[in-house]
Amino acid sequence: MTNSIVRIACRMVVIVIAAAALYRYSLTPIYANRQLKQIEIRTRGALDGAMSEEHSIMTARDNLELLGRFEPRCLLAVEYHMLWAANDRILHRTDDALEHYTLALAMEHRPELYFERGLTYLEKGDIDGATADVARAARFNPNYVTEINGELQQRVLAALPKQ
Repeated sequence: MTNSIVRIACRMVVIVIAAAALYRYSLTPIYANRQLKQIEIRTRGALDGAMSEEHSIMTARDNLELLGRFEPRCLLAVEYHMLWAANDRILHRTDDALEHYTLALAMEHRPELYFERGLTYLEKGDIDGATADVARAARFNPNYVTEINGELQQRVLAALPKQ
């Protein structure tokens, strides 16, 4: 009798552990990815100028609040840092945006990260930092040079290796 009770208790413990693992390692990441996609859509809407500046700022604040809820689970996700930085830029928090772009670049060297960080440096007034990052992005993808103009474009063209 006690032997069967112990077996049942062990099975129940294993089932509880399996359910917790399923939730932690399967369902939570799926939920987080869905939320990140929704935040990305809202961020793009705020960035593309379809919203008023006030509405963009409110959206960015909401997005950052939602991103803050995922922080422990998403710290190693490049997209998390890109979204955080983009929303910081909407709120004109260039130092925070630069920090998140730098964290994302520590994980992956992607041209869009260099380009966006370069634009953030430009917003901050650091033309040298902007030139270095946009030139690095243009080495990966030369089309980035056409997306900028003025003095920054001239500096980037001068910084690129001659072909």
